Amino acid sequence: MQRLFSKTEARQVIESHKGFKSAIDRIIKGRDELSQIVIDDICVIRYEEMLKKLSEIPIDDIDTGGKSSRVAALEDHDIKTFADAYDISAQSLAEECGISGYDASNIKGIIDSKADEIKNGIRIRIDAEDMSLNFSKLASDLFLYARISEMAASCEKIRRKYAGIVDLEMEALKIACADVGWKLAPQKEKNNAVSAFDRLTELGRSDTYGNLLSEFGRELEKLKTYGPEKARDEIKKDPRLYASLLEDIFPNFVCRDETEMYYGIPDDIAKEAGSCRILTEGLKCELKKYQEWGVKFILHQKNVLLADEISLGKDIQAIAACVSLKNEGKGHFLFVCPAGKVQWWRDAISKLSDLQVYDLHGQNFKEAAEKWLENGGAAVCDIISSENLRFPVGFRLGMLTVDEADNIKDINSARAANIKRLVFVSDSDLFLSDCLTEKDTEQLTMLISVIRPDIAAQISMLGGLPKASAFKKTIAPVFCRRCKEEVDL
Repeated sequence: MQRLFSKTEARQVIESHKGFKSAIDRIIKGRDELSQIVIDDICVIRYEEMLKKLSEIPIDDIDTGGKSSRVAALEDHDIKTFADAYDISAQSLAEECGISGYDASNIKGIIDSKADEIKNGIRIRIDAEDMSLNFSKLASDLFLYARISEMAASCEKIRRKYAGIVDLEMEALKIACADVGWKLAPQKEKNNAVSAFDRLTELGRSDTYGNLLSEFGRELEKLKTYGPEKARDEIKKDPRLYASLLEDIFPNFVCRDETEMYYGIPDDIAKEAGSCRILTEGLKCELKKYQEWGVKFILHQKNVLLADEISLGKDIQAIAACVSLKNEGKGHFLFVCPAGKVQWWRDAISKLSDLQVYDLHGQNFKEAAEKWLENGGAAVCDIISSENLRFPVGFRLGMLTVDEADNIKDINSARAANIKRLVFVSDSDLFLSDCLTEKDTEQLTMLISVIRPDIAAQISMLGGLPKASAFKKTIAPVFCRRCKEEVDL
């Protein structure tokens, strides 16, 4: 078999494959190193959070039967909290504060035990809006880890498939790298060398080996140019992915409880809402987990703007909330919607629940309204017809649901005034929207002013252009929006 390549070309092919092997090793090693860096980031966050909690525990909590002389000695040396003593050794405590070694060791044992308890209980939520330096570093490192992990997984497959083959082909090609070696080699070895050159050259240009590894090299260079903002943007797109990655690296550090993870809601509200009981007798469908949480949020908060992405079942959550309230003893429920959706809502309520449904629309409006007021149940009414509703003195709606609430554009309009009138006689209010997000600050504030004027007042105190994180935190008690990628469908 004739050699159609030079010894220089043979050396270049061998060197290129050595480079590919080195790239594989470097990427896999980089993933492992980044994993440790992420762990270090977590340890810093845990340490600072632990110190913060220790600083809230007065040093005299060490003694359960009243302040002792040892605690007094600590306080005399400006050790006022558990945090003040945490980084001091037992020996230093004894020497600096004039207490016995036994007491110092006992105190350190109590403080260290409490610190371990706190650390083991610390959880974080993956929140791209968290602007703290420690979280910013964690976010950046986790983003790099996610990208490099994907490459490392591919590299491990490449190594398993090609490593032995490439080594054999490189060995076979070595005789072509020197004129003397080539001249003295048996013809069989020359044939093997020519075949090895062809196979290595082809492999180097393959999209499953050489080209792919070259693309990984370019991606690594690109990653070096990315800053924290890029990491935040990527985490916003898929927070569940990054939460899962973080959980794999450091188990039990990410909030896994749905009441803590769903959905940008402050922990205290989320936990209280999650503990609500839904009375489902009369509900003809099974709620998905995120829908169940949404119903609990509606029932607990009473005044809610639910803006889940389309097809996530806002109608199911609204109807389920009404069913639960009916089982609590509430009697009347009103659904206000565009005229074109009256029949749709009527059919949905009948299909999903045993609520008696009344169609307050068209020529039979008056008769249907009278029956609804008398018997109770769910009434479906278009926006314009709802202006004709009149209620007896003392009448209360169990819940008012306003579909496509984003159609209310002007707080001074007749439509807004009518909705305010209905809200006034309702114990719970639910506004629904497919399209509103936290970015729609002006319209959100206007709608929130109808059902939670106190929160609208808090928003006004943020100034004309509130920061996204501050606005999101302020509206959290009333606003909930989930996207498809955030929930288990």
